[in-house]
Amino acid sequence: MTQKRKPPLLPEEPGSHKTQPHIPPKRRRLTWMLWLIILLLSITIGGITTVILYEPELFGMGLTGDLTVTHAALSTRIYDVELSAQALNQLEFNVFSTQAALDNRQMLQDQQETQSALDIQATQTGVAIANAQQATRAALDFQGTQIAFNRQATQVELDYQGTQAALSRDATAVALGFATQAPSAQLTASPIPTYTTEPFFTDGFAQGIQSDLWQFGDAADWRVDDGQLIAQRTGAWLLTQVNDLSDYTLQVDLTTLTVPADYFIIVNSIEGLAIRLTHNGNRLTGAGLYRFTLDQLLTDTGLIGRVISPIQAVQVNIGAGNELNIQVVVSGQQVTATVNGETVINAVLPNLPLPGAAGVQLPLNSHLQRIAFNS
Repeated sequence: MTQKRKPPLLPEEPGSHKTQPHIPPKRRRLTWMLWLIILLLSITIGGITTVILYEPELFGMGLTGDLTVTHAALSTRIYDVELSAQALNQLEFNVFSTQAALDNRQMLQDQQETQSALDIQATQTGVAIANAQQATRAALDFQGTQIAFNRQATQVELDYQGTQAALSRDATAVALGFATQAPSAQLTASPIPTYTTEPFFTDGFAQGIQSDLWQFGDAADWRVDDGQLIAQRTGAWLLTQVNDLSDYTLQVDLTTLTVPADYFIIVNSIEGLAIRLTHNGNRLTGAGLYRFTLDQLLTDTGLIGRVISPIQAVQVNIGAGNELNIQVVVSGQQVTATVNGETVINAVLPNLPLPGAAGVQLPLNSHLQRIAFNS
Protein backbone atom coordinates (compact mmCIF):
# COMPACT_ATOMS: atom_id res chain seq x y z
CA MET A 1 0.00 0.00 0.00
CA THR A 2 1.39 3.36 -0.95
CA GLN A 3 1.64 6.13 1.66
CA LYS A 4 0.34 9.54 0.95
CA ARG A 5 2.84 12.15 1.26
CA LYS A 6 2.25 15.35 3.15
CA PRO A 7 2.51 18.54 1.24
CA PRO A 8 5.51 20.52 2.10
CA LEU A 9 5.10 23.27 4.58
CA LEU A 10 4.90 26.74 3.33
CA PRO A 11 8.03 28.56 3.79
CA GLU A 12 8.03 30.89 6.72
CA GLU A 13 8.29 34.50 6.17
CA PRO A 14 11.65 35.72 6.94
CA GLY A 15 11.96 37.27 10.44
CA SER A 16 8.38 36.35 11.65
CA HIS A 17 9.55 34.14 14.45
CA LYS A 18 11.47 36.92 15.93
CA THR A 19 8.60 39.54 16.54
CA GLN A 20 5.55 37.44 18.01
CA PRO A 21 5.94 34.78 20.60
CA HIS A 22 4.44 31.53 19.93
CA ILE A 23 1.49 30.64 22.30
CA PRO A 24 0.35 27.15 22.28
CA PRO A 25 -3.48 26.69 21.87
CA LYS A 26 -3.91 24.79 25.13
CA ARG A 27 -2.62 27.65 27.24
CA ARG A 28 -4.91 30.05 25.46
CA ARG A 29 -7.99 28.06 26.44
CA LEU A 30 -6.98 28.07 30.08
CA THR A 31 -6.75 31.85 30.07
CA TRP A 32 -10.29 32.21 28.75
CA MET A 33 -11.59 29.82 31.36
CA LEU A 34 -9.96 31.83 34.17
CA TRP A 35 -11.55 35.03 32.94
CA LEU A 36 -14.92 33.29 32.72
CA ILE A 37 -14.56 32.01 36.30
CA ILE A 38 -13.62 35.50 37.51
CA LEU A 39 -16.68 36.93 35.75
CA LEU A 40 -18.98 34.33 37.28
CA LEU A 41 -17.54 34.95 40.75
CA SER A 42 -18.02 38.68 40.31
CA ILE A 43 -21.64 38.18 39.28
CA THR A 44 -22.24 35.75 42.14
CA ILE A 45 -20.72 38.07 44.76
CA GLY A 46 -22.66 41.03 43.39
CA GLY A 47 -25.91 39.07 43.48
CA ILE A 48 -25.32 37.88 47.03
CA THR A 49 -24.46 41.39 48.14
CA THR A 50 -27.63 42.73 46.53
CA VAL A 51 -29.76 40.05 48.15
CA ILE A 52 -28.15 40.69 51.54
CA LEU A 53 -28.79 44.40 51.23
CA TYR A 54 -32.41 44.17 50.09
CA GLU A 55 -33.66 40.75 51.22
CA PRO A 56 -31.64 39.82 54.34
CA GLU A 57 -34.36 37.55 55.66
CA LEU A 58 -33.56 35.05 52.91
CA PHE A 59 -30.37 34.32 54.77
CA GLY A 60 -31.83 34.65 58.30
CA MET A 61 -30.14 37.98 58.84
CA GLY A 62 -33.49 39.79 59.42
CA LEU A 63 -34.68 37.31 62.09
CA THR A 64 -33.00 39.18 64.95
CA GLY A 65 -34.61 42.45 63.95
CA ASP A 66 -37.95 40.79 63.52
CA LEU A 67 -37.62 39.16 66.93
CA THR A 68 -36.77 42.51 68.46
CA VAL A 69 -39.76 44.14 66.83
CA THR A 70 -41.97 41.21 67.82
CA HIS A 71 -40.76 41.33 71.42
CA ALA A 72 -41.48 45.05 71.58
CA ALA A 73 -44.94 44.49 70.09
CA LEU A 74 -45.66 41.69 72.56
CA SER A 75 -44.48 43.86 75.46
CA THR A 76 -46.79 46.60 74.31
CA ARG A 77 -49.62 44.11 73.93
CA ILE A 78 -49.02 42.69 77.44
CA TYR A 79 -49.03 46.20 78.86
CA ASP A 80 -52.29 46.93 77.05
CA VAL A 81 -53.79 43.69 78.41
CA GLU A 82 -52.68 44.57 81.94
CA LEU A 83 -54.24 48.01 81.57
CA SER A 84 -57.44 46.39 80.29
CA ALA A 85 -57.45 43.96 83.24
CA GLN A 86 -56.98 46.83 85.66
CA ALA A 87 -59.80 48.72 83.97
CA LEU A 88 -62.05 45.64 84.18
CA ASN A 89 -61.20 45.17 87.86
CA GLN A 90 -61.99 48.82 88.52
CA LEU A 91 -65.24 48.47 86.56
CA GLU A 92 -66.19 45.37 88.55
CA PHE A 93 -65.42 47.17 91.80
CA ASN A 94 -67.51 50.13 90.69
CA VAL A 95 -70.40 47.81 89.76
CA PHE A 96 -70.14 46.04 93.12
CA SER A 97 -70.05 49.37 94.97
CA THR A 98 -73.03 50.62 93.00
CA GLN A 99 -74.99 47.42 93.76
CA ALA A 100 -74.11 47.68 97.44
CA ALA A 101 -75.25 51.29 97.46
CA LEU A 102 -78.51 50.33 95.74
CA ASP A 103 -79.05 47.47 98.22
CA ASN A 104 -78.43 49.82 101.14
CA ARG A 105 -80.80 52.37 99.67
CA GLN A 106 -83.48 49.71 99.14
CA MET A 107 -82.98 48.42 102.69
CA LEU A 108 -83.26 51.96 104.05
CA GLN A 109 -86.40 52.53 102.01
CA ASP A 110 -87.91 49.25 103.28
CA GLN A 111 -87.06 50.21 106.86
CA GLN A 112 -88.63 53.63 106.38
CA GLU A 113 -91.77 52.06 104.91
CA THR A 114 -91.93 49.53 107.76
CA GLN A 115 -91.42 52.27 110.34
CA SER A 116 -94.09 54.38 108.67
CA ALA A 117 -96.50 51.43 108.76
CA LEU A 118 -95.68 50.81 112.42
CA ASP A 119 -96.16 54.50 113.21
CA ILE A 120 -99.50 54.52 111.42
CA GLN A 121 -100.58 51.35 113.20
CA ALA A 122 -99.42 52.71 116.56
CA THR A 123 -101.25 55.98 115.87
CA GLN A 124 -104.42 54.14 114.92
CA THR A 125 -104.16 51.90 117.99
CA GLY A 126 -103.49 54.90 120.22
CA VAL A 127 -106.43 56.76 118.74
CA ALA A 128 -108.68 53.71 119.21
CA ILE A 129 -107.56 53.30 122.82
CA ALA A 130 -107.99 57.02 123.48
CA ASN A 131 -111.47 56.92 121.93
CA ALA A 132 -112.40 53.86 123.98
CA GLN A 133 -111.08 55.48 127.15
CA GLN A 134 -112.90 58.70 126.35
CA ALA A 135 -116.13 56.80 125.68
CA THR A 136 -115.66 54.82 128.88
CA ARG A 137 -114.99 57.97 130.87
CA ALA A 138 -118.09 59.60 129.34
CA ALA A 139 -120.15 56.53 130.28
CA LEU A 140 -118.78 56.64 133.83
CA ASP A 141 -119.49 60.36 134.08
CA PHE A 142 -123.02 59.76 132.82
CA GLN A 143 -123.49 56.95 135.32
CA GLY A 144 -122.18 59.15 138.13
CA THR A 145 -124.50 61.96 137.06
CA GLN A 146 -127.44 59.56 137.07
CA ILE A 147 -126.53 58.36 140.54
CA ALA A 148 -126.28 61.96 141.75
CA PHE A 149 -129.69 62.72 140.22
CA ASN A 150 -131.16 59.67 141.90
CA ARG A 151 -129.68 60.68 145.24
CA GLN A 152 -131.03 64.19 144.87
CA ALA A 153 -134.47 62.88 143.85
CA THR A 154 -134.46 60.55 146.85
CA GLN A 155 -133.53 63.40 149.17
CA VAL A 156 -136.29 65.59 147.71
CA GLU A 157 -138.77 62.77 148.16
CA LEU A 158 -137.67 62.27 151.76
CA ASP A 159 -137.91 65.97 152.46
CA TYR A 160 -141.38 66.04 150.96
CA GLN A 161 -142.44 63.05 153.02
CA GLY A 162 -141.05 64.66 156.17
CA THR A 163 -142.91 67.88 155.46
CA GLN A 164 -146.11 66.01 154.85
CA ALA A 165 -145.69 64.07 158.09
CA ALA A 166 -145.05 67.28 160.04
CA LEU A 167 -148.10 68.96 158.58
CA SER A 168 -150.23 65.95 159.38
CA ARG A 169 -148.99 65.86 162.96
CA ASP A 170 -149.55 69.58 163.33
CA ALA A 171 -153.08 69.35 162.01
CA THR A 172 -153.83 66.45 164.30
CA ALA A 173 -152.51 68.31 167.30
CA VAL A 174 -154.62 71.34 166.53
CA ALA A 175 -157.68 69.18 166.10
CA LEU A 176 -157.13 67.48 169.44
CA GLY A 177 -156.38 70.80 171.11
CA PHE A 178 -153.28 69.76 173.02
CA ALA A 179 -150.43 70.47 170.57
CA THR A 180 -148.27 73.39 171.58
CA GLN A 181 -145.50 73.10 169.00
CA ALA A 182 -145.21 71.38 165.69
CA PRO A 183 -142.43 68.82 165.46
CA SER A 184 -139.47 69.36 163.22
CA ALA A 185 -139.99 68.56 159.58
CA GLN A 186 -136.45 67.20 159.16
CA LEU A 187 -136.15 63.43 158.75
CA THR A 188 -132.93 61.42 158.52
CA ALA A 189 -132.47 60.09 155.00
CA SER A 190 -132.05 56.35 154.75
CA PRO A 191 -128.73 55.11 153.28
CA ILE A 192 -128.53 54.46 149.57
CA PRO A 193 -129.13 50.77 148.97
CA THR A 194 -126.10 48.79 147.82
CA TYR A 195 -126.14 47.00 144.46
CA THR A 196 -126.62 43.27 144.56
CA THR A 197 -125.30 40.86 141.94
CA GLU A 198 -127.89 40.44 139.24
CA PRO A 199 -127.79 38.17 136.20
CA PHE A 200 -126.40 40.01 133.20
CA PHE A 201 -126.76 37.26 130.60
CA THR A 202 -126.16 33.56 130.17
CA ASP A 203 -125.39 32.05 126.78
CA GLY A 204 -125.47 28.31 126.21
CA PHE A 205 -124.92 28.75 122.44
CA ALA A 206 -127.92 26.63 121.51
CA GLN A 207 -128.65 29.10 118.70
CA GLY A 208 -125.02 29.63 117.77
CA ILE A 209 -123.22 32.92 118.28
CA GLN A 210 -125.56 35.83 118.93
CA SER A 211 -124.05 38.89 117.30
CA ASP A 212 -125.89 41.24 119.65
CA LEU A 213 -123.97 39.68 122.55
CA TRP A 214 -120.60 38.77 121.07
CA GLN A 215 -117.75 40.14 118.99
CA PHE A 216 -115.67 37.56 117.09
CA GLY A 217 -113.00 37.47 114.43
CA ASP A 218 -114.79 35.33 111.84
CA ALA A 219 -117.90 33.18 111.90
CA ALA A 220 -115.81 30.37 110.42
CA ASP A 221 -113.69 30.35 113.61
CA TRP A 222 -116.50 28.54 115.48
CA ARG A 223 -118.81 25.59 114.81
CA VAL A 224 -122.03 24.81 116.71
CA ASP A 225 -122.44 21.18 117.72
CA ASP A 226 -125.12 20.00 120.17
CA GLY A 227 -125.38 23.33 121.94
CA GLN A 228 -121.61 23.81 122.19
CA LEU A 229 -119.17 26.05 120.35
CA ILE A 230 -116.14 24.22 118.96
CA ALA A 231 -113.08 26.29 118.05
CA GLN A 232 -112.13 25.76 114.40
CA ARG A 233 -108.68 27.31 114.71
CA THR A 234 -106.10 28.01 117.38
CA GLY A 235 -106.67 31.52 118.63
CA ALA A 236 -110.45 31.67 118.07
CA TRP A 237 -111.87 34.36 120.36
CA LEU A 238 -115.12 35.80 121.69
CA LEU A 239 -115.53 39.20 123.36
CA THR A 240 -118.70 40.77 124.78
CA GLN A 241 -120.32 43.54 122.78
CA VAL A 242 -120.60 45.38 126.08
CA ASN A 243 -117.21 47.04 126.62
CA ASP A 244 -117.81 48.88 129.90
CA LEU A 245 -117.63 45.95 132.32
CA SER A 246 -115.92 46.85 135.59
CA ASP A 247 -117.11 44.88 138.63
CA TYR A 248 -118.54 41.55 137.48
CA THR A 249 -118.51 37.78 137.85
CA LEU A 250 -117.75 35.61 134.83
CA GLN A 251 -118.46 31.87 134.64
CA VAL A 252 -117.08 29.70 131.82
CA ASP A 253 -117.71 26.00 131.27
CA LEU A 254 -115.47 24.30 128.71
CA THR A 255 -114.04 20.92 127.74
CA THR A 256 -110.27 20.78 127.24
CA LEU A 257 -108.24 18.79 124.77
CA THR A 258 -106.53 15.52 125.67
CA VAL A 259 -103.15 17.05 124.83
CA PRO A 260 -101.29 19.91 126.60
CA ALA A 261 -102.68 23.35 125.74
CA ASP A 262 -103.30 26.85 127.13
CA TYR A 263 -106.77 28.40 127.60
CA PHE A 264 -107.28 32.14 128.06
CA ILE A 265 -110.05 33.96 129.90
CA ILE A 266 -110.06 37.61 128.77
CA VAL A 267 -110.68 39.66 131.92
CA ASN A 268 -110.44 43.16 130.42
CA SER A 269 -109.77 43.97 126.76
CA ILE A 270 -109.04 47.69 127.37
CA GLU A 271 -106.56 47.17 130.21
CA GLY A 272 -105.17 44.03 128.55
CA LEU A 273 -105.76 41.53 131.38
CA ALA A 274 -106.15 37.79 130.81
CA ILE A 275 -105.99 34.60 132.88
CA ARG A 276 -104.02 31.74 131.33
CA LEU A 277 -104.87 28.20 132.39
CA THR A 278 -102.35 25.49 131.45
CA HIS A 279 -103.77 21.97 131.13
CA ASN A 280 -101.69 18.88 130.31
CA GLY A 281 -104.63 16.90 128.91
CA ASN A 282 -105.61 15.41 132.27
CA ARG A 283 -104.83 17.90 135.02
CA LEU A 284 -104.57 21.66 135.48
CA THR A 285 -100.87 22.42 136.04
CA GLY A 286 -100.59 26.20 135.89
CA ALA A 287 -102.53 29.46 136.20
CA GLY A 288 -101.59 33.11 135.90
CA LEU A 289 -102.84 36.67 135.41
CA TYR A 290 -101.08 38.34 132.46
CA ARG A 291 -100.99 41.62 130.56
CA PHE A 292 -101.38 41.76 126.76
CA THR A 293 -102.14 44.17 123.93
CA LEU A 294 -105.04 44.11 121.49
CA ASP A 295 -102.61 43.55 118.62
CA GLN A 296 -101.35 40.39 120.32
CA LEU A 297 -104.90 39.19 120.98
CA LEU A 298 -106.07 39.72 117.39
CA THR A 299 -103.17 38.00 115.57
CA ASP A 300 -103.64 34.57 113.94
CA THR A 301 -102.95 32.47 117.07
CA GLY A 302 -103.52 35.33 119.51
CA LEU A 303 -102.11 34.89 123.01
CA ILE A 304 -101.68 31.11 122.62
CA GLY A 305 -98.00 30.23 122.43
CA ARG A 306 -96.97 33.87 122.92
CA VAL A 307 -94.65 35.25 125.62
CA ILE A 308 -96.61 37.87 127.62
CA SER A 309 -95.93 39.73 130.87
CA PRO A 310 -97.15 38.01 134.07
CA ILE A 311 -98.72 39.86 137.00
CA GLN A 312 -99.15 36.68 139.04
CA ALA A 313 -98.34 33.11 137.95
CA VAL A 314 -98.50 29.91 140.02
CA GLN A 315 -98.07 26.17 139.50
CA VAL A 316 -101.08 24.10 140.48
CA ASN A 317 -101.99 20.45 140.47
CA ILE A 318 -105.72 20.09 140.16
CA GLY A 319 -107.11 16.83 138.91
CA ALA A 320 -109.85 18.54 137.00
CA GLY A 321 -110.09 16.03 134.17
CA ASN A 322 -111.25 17.59 130.91
CA GLU A 323 -114.27 19.47 132.25
CA LEU A 324 -113.41 22.92 133.61
CA ASN A 325 -115.82 25.16 135.50
CA ILE A 326 -114.09 28.54 135.70
CA GLN A 327 -115.23 31.53 137.72
CA VAL A 328 -113.58 34.95 137.61
CA VAL A 329 -114.59 37.76 139.99
CA VAL A 330 -113.45 41.34 139.31
CA SER A 331 -114.06 43.80 142.14
CA GLY A 332 -112.26 47.11 141.95
CA GLN A 333 -108.52 46.32 141.84
CA GLN A 334 -108.92 42.70 142.93
CA VAL A 335 -109.12 39.75 140.51
CA THR A 336 -109.97 36.28 141.81
CA ALA A 337 -110.27 33.06 139.79
CA THR A 338 -111.35 29.54 140.76
CA VAL A 339 -111.32 26.32 138.74
CA ASN A 340 -113.72 23.58 139.80
CA GLY A 341 -114.09 25.32 143.15
CA GLU A 342 -110.35 25.71 143.91
CA THR A 343 -108.81 29.19 143.98
CA VAL A 344 -105.94 29.58 141.51
CA ILE A 345 -105.62 33.39 141.22
CA ASN A 346 -106.01 36.07 143.89
CA ALA A 347 -104.29 39.27 142.70
CA VAL A 348 -104.59 42.97 143.53
CA LEU A 349 -103.85 45.35 140.66
CA PRO A 350 -101.72 48.46 141.31
CA ASN A 351 -104.39 50.73 139.79
CA LEU A 352 -108.11 50.64 139.27
CA PRO A 353 -108.63 49.24 135.75
CA LEU A 354 -110.74 50.99 133.16
CA PRO A 355 -113.94 49.21 132.13
CA GLY A 356 -113.65 46.91 129.13
CA ALA A 357 -114.97 43.81 127.37
CA ALA A 358 -114.45 40.20 128.54
CA GLY A 359 -114.44 36.80 126.86
CA VAL A 360 -112.29 33.79 125.93
CA GLN A 361 -109.57 32.69 123.49
CA LEU A 362 -109.19 28.94 122.94
CA PRO A 363 -107.07 26.43 120.99
CA LEU A 364 -108.33 24.37 118.06
CA ASN A 365 -111.11 21.83 118.85
CA SER A 366 -111.83 23.21 122.34
CA HIS A 367 -115.49 22.88 123.39
CA LEU A 368 -117.13 25.98 124.90
CA GLN A 369 -120.35 24.98 126.67
CA ARG A 370 -121.56 28.07 128.51
CA ILE A 371 -120.64 31.64 129.48
CA ALA A 372 -122.54 33.60 132.13
CA PHE A 373 -122.06 37.17 133.41
CA ASN A 374 -123.32 38.78 136.59
CA SER A 375 -122.80 42.46 137.19
